[in-house]
Amino acid sequence: MSIVTGVTCKADFVVINGDGRSLLYRETAVKFSLLRLGPRHAVNAVNTEADIKEKYKELFSGVGLLRDYELKLNIDDSVKPVAQPVRRIPFGVREKVERKLDELLESGIIEEVPDGPTGWVSPLVVIPKADGDIRICVDMRCANQAIVRERQPIPTIEEVLLDLNGSTVFSRVDLKWGFHQVLLAEESRHVTTFLTHRGLYRYTRLMFGVTSAPEKYQQIIRDVLRGWDGMANIADDLITHGRGEEQHDKRLLAVLDRLRETGLTLKKDKCEFRLPRLTCFGHEVTQTGIEPSEEKVAAIRQAGPPQNVSEARSFLGLSQFVSKFVPDLSSIAEPIQSRTRIVTDVSPMGLGAVLTQLHGSEWRVIGYASRRLSDVERRYSQTEKEALDLVWASERFNMYVFGREFELETDHKPLEYIYSQKSKPSAGVERWVLRLQTYHFSVVYRPDKTNIADALSRLNCGFQSDDGEDYDFVHTAVERSVPCAFTPAEIEKASAEDMELNLIKECVQTGDCSQCNVPAHLHVKNELCTYSGLHLRGSRLVIPRELRPRVLELAHEGHQGIVKTKCRLRSKVWWPKMDADAEKLCRSCHGCQVVSEYAPPKPMARAFPPSGPWEDCAADILGPLPSEESVLVVVYYFSRYFEVVILMSTSSTRLIEALKPILSRFGVPHTLKTDNGPQLVSEEFEAFLVENGIEHHTTTPLWPQANGEVERQNRILMKEMRPKLPDMRREAPITNEEVRDRDWSRKLSQKEYVDAKRIAAASEVEVGDKVLLKSSKTNKLSPNYDPNPCEYQEKPLEAKVDITPVHREQEGTNQTEVAKGEDELPRPGPTGSSMSVQQATATIRSPLNQIVCPRPARNVRPPKRFDDYELSKG
Repeated sequence: MSIVTGVTCKADFVVINGDGRSLLYRETAVKFSLLRLGPRHAVNAVNTEADIKEKYKELFSGVGLLRDYELKLNIDDSVKPVAQPVRRIPFGVREKVERKLDELLESGIIEEVPDGPTGWVSPLVVIPKADGDIRICVDMRCANQAIVRERQPIPTIEEVLLDLNGSTVFSRVDLKWGFHQVLLAEESRHVTTFLTHRGLYRYTRLMFGVTSAPEKYQQIIRDVLRGWDGMANIADDLITHGRGEEQHDKRLLAVLDRLRETGLTLKKDKCEFRLPRLTCFGHEVTQTGIEPSEEKVAAIRQAGPPQNVSEARSFLGLSQFVSKFVPDLSSIAEPIQSRTRIVTDVSPMGLGAVLTQLHGSEWRVIGYASRRLSDVERRYSQTEKEALDLVWASERFNMYVFGREFELETDHKPLEYIYSQKSKPSAGVERWVLRLQTYHFSVVYRPDKTNIADALSRLNCGFQSDDGEDYDFVHTAVERSVPCAFTPAEIEKASAEDMELNLIKECVQTGDCSQCNVPAHLHVKNELCTYSGLHLRGSRLVIPRELRPRVLELAHEGHQGIVKTKCRLRSKVWWPKMDADAEKLCRSCHGCQVVSEYAPPKPMARAFPPSGPWEDCAADILGPLPSEESVLVVVYYFSRYFEVVILMSTSSTRLIEALKPILSRFGVPHTLKTDNGPQLVSEEFEAFLVENGIEHHTTTPLWPQANGEVERQNRILMKEMRPKLPDMRREAPITNEEVRDRDWSRKLSQKEYVDAKRIAAASEVEVGDKVLLKSSKTNKLSPNYDPNPCEYQEKPLEAKVDITPVHREQEGTNQTEVAKGEDELPRPGPTGSSMSVQQATATIRSPLNQIVCPRPARNVRPPKRFDDYELSKG
């Protein structure tokens, strides 16, 4: 028995006297597989696997390091660093993690993070292996957002297989911990920082998880082995090949010498040398050609026959891997990939479709589909319905027909032309044609008697006919459940108690209107009539005075505008001055006032120019600037000359210090206008102004236009900030009355133009009136005006209005933000169920034909020259 090969055989032994070595008979050596006969290997061959591993033993020890190279990652500094929290490591694997960390530390692959702030911190991820060991990884998803890829090319499997063409001997070596043999530059290590239960570490070598690592590593290995023939690699998998052993050995030794020279090391148990057959990415490469690997073929053989469409598609996808090794695979798979068609049909109620597939000479059904038409779709023409059916059916069976040719079978002949290239359909059908451009189909006409989708389109699909009993029952139930605003008896009772209507009734019945003291009804006396206690003007009800407020409320329900409210009233009811009452109600409605349009702007107010320099001035604080500084701007109204002071602080004390030099140079003004900033209305600042005899005017809160002179200078400063103030000072020029008058005239002409353009209107608000203030909108549904009214206290000076605040903190506002409020009319108390005016008037049935007025109409009055005549309708 051979202890080397484990083979047992019978052999004869010959014992002789002598000191020589024992010899094994040739036949026995062949049986023990210790001796191979033939020309494949020379007896004195030395490049065996053992010889290679012995000669290059330093290549198989430890983790190498590529010499004279540092990898610098391209990091986008504009991406904000993210420090992720620690992921707790379970106690069961903590000891293994510590051993792995110690191993990486000892190998110099990781290092402890130096003291100092750390921007990028990623969590540690522990992956268990099948042998019970673990692999530690770093979740670099956040950090990868800052790493810019270089987009280096990685060869495909086809390119590698093409490179192996013609070779007969192969060797494959695997770089040990491939990425870890590339040194990271110092400035790139911070992005690899990761957090463990022992603290922060970072990689000193290239690591798994870096988004640019695969393509960059491929480029590095390609550059290291550049110029060596018979060498192919994908990442750390290196393949050496040659057209014979001699060429192969020469190339292999050259590659190993190059790896030793550059400091790279190999993984011993994954290296294979002088192979006649190479398994490469699911393919078997031999001297006779390329074959699919046995594992891939076995997976296809073990797949059972497909039982449905989904399994058939899965099997076709599986077999595509070996499609280049199977001659005429498309013909073999034709029974599975056979032609598919969709049969469609439309009825007045719904759409139908059947997906069929050809098996031999027989069409078999794959799936059915149907749906009812919507109310809008049922109003389509028959051609539009049929065109819609093709679109819906194709999208319904998208998973089966997309990416392959199929037929759309229909019983509507025009569709063949509509879905052809020569058609010019309507815009709606054209959109459906565009939706089908992603499919490869042909429209085929089949007569209706052979259409198998006809029954599907005529299914009920939950659709109820308009003429069914259920619809009539629901319609009746809805009509009877409508609440009534007035009953005929209620109107008759109120009419009987109305003195005006009783007089009109008497006049109508007797025909004598000479004693009638109700002049408002006389101009329509020929249109009035009575019926069962109800008074009518034509087909419209005459509403008694008692019920008019309730009718107005119903007509205004939903806060309709004046025009719609009057239109509602005119279509069903009438009483004298009905339009005026409707307008008064709409104008006095508090809800409508709150959401009404903003009041028109008030006429432009111009302040008369001062009579001399340094009399009136304005001040404002501009900022803060990006440098955290502010700018004090002081403008003199007479010449519009302004001074600028840079402020590091905007307190009242600093403001006074900045104003004193200005006042000492140009004198103390009579007035100073500012906004309501806290430093400008403080006690300290007010005391400073009183001490210097300066009258302080403040603008309207939240209305910067009131201090427009200084705001205009602010605009100039914001556009071009001056680096320093002018050095030259001069005395104020002598007052030029002509220049001042010309300036005032120009301002007045501007005011007329602006007022006309803005359609400005003078305010009608008087002292003591109730006003509404413009609200600060918080969303799109916020009303334009605050629903809480205020009282107008004081006639405005310029554009400022003093008000009695109800809920606001400020005590004044601009006229533009004020709208006059109307007192609400007293609302009638509820006397019955509430309903809309359409529902109320629909309940009251007039014996005469009802006249619907879709638009507001003016009152038609006869000319005054006919006052002496009695006119009748003819």
